[in-house]
Amino acid sequence: ILGLLTNLPESEFQSGDIKINFTIEEVNKKLGSDFSADEIENVWERLKWEYLRDGESFNITVPADRPDITGVHDILSEIARLIGYDKVKDEIPKIDFKPKVDETTERMTYAREHMIESGYGEVMTYTFRKKGDIEVAHGVGDKSSLRTNLSDGLKDSYELNMRHSLLLGMKEIKIFEIGTVFLKDKEEMHVGMADKNGVKEWTLEEATSQENKNFTALPSLWGLRHGQNFSSPTLLFKMWSLFPYISRDVALWVEEDVEPENVTKVIKENMGPLVVRGPELFDQFKKEGKKSLGFRLVFQAYDRTLSDEEVNKNMEKVQFKLTEKGWTIR
Repeated sequence: ILGLLTNLPESEFQSGDIKINFTIEEVNKKLGSDFSADEIENVWERLKWEYLRDGESFNITVPADRPDITGVHDILSEIARLIGYDKVKDEIPKIDFKPKVDETTERMTYAREHMIESGYGEVMTYTFRKKGDIEVAHGVGDKSSLRTNLSDGLKDSYELNMRHSLLLGMKEIKIFEIGTVFLKDKEEMHVGMADKNGVKEWTLEEATSQENKNFTALPSLWGLRHGQNFSSPTLLFKMWSLFPYISRDVALWVEEDVEPENVTKVIKENMGPLVVRGPELFDQFKKEGKKSLGFRLVFQAYDRTLSDEEVNKNMEKVQFKLTEKGWTIR
């Protein structure tokens, strides 16, 4: 095959199917250069490409061995490469650019920042549900439809977080979600929230309207400025354990002048490395010249399921050290 190709006439071997037209003005405008027509013509002479020049315009025939050249943008690259990038002016071109505010994004930002400022944590629940207006061809398990609301998913998420509230160290669960719901004839962006008072849900427009009393704590939506940066603390992610946790409480009588911090120090020194949260003071009262203090510890391992026996040994050590101080375990 190579022998046959080498016997082809030179014109046939080098001919290409792609022809590209451009002007000198177009080249200089896009490159930010001031190349002359003669300089650009010299590029095609050096490359030995077929071309036609008509004043300030060129018609280039792309050789068959250069399939990477598909348009004017590639021609510009060749011109700059061969004439020299050092001859392209290092000036930022002036662009008449005016940023536009996307209303949906602005409303979502307002709603999210409001909920976070109000002490709610954002969750993302599953888009697929058992029932809905729109079914999918290949559902996952028993979830064969797209959700029609956020409330159902928020209820499930709230219950799940409540079961793990000790591990999370949260006395109250407050969550919210911003997401799309899928109705028969349209898609809508909704905002939902769940706390001890139940679940509430609105469309994005309703949630961020001036009339919604749930969103009056912050300035009005239209008071926000495009590009405003909200100050949020930097959070470092730490992988959670996939194994269940065990919680234990220890309550004791101490003298009235004993501070909880003194007891906390003793517990920390003896509780062992399996405590992932605590000791947390959850109960305190005085009676008959004594002070009662109650502490909660949450145990969890990252590589196995803990046994009651393991945890009990740690708690026995903690209780022994507390009694050594003269304090009485309740």
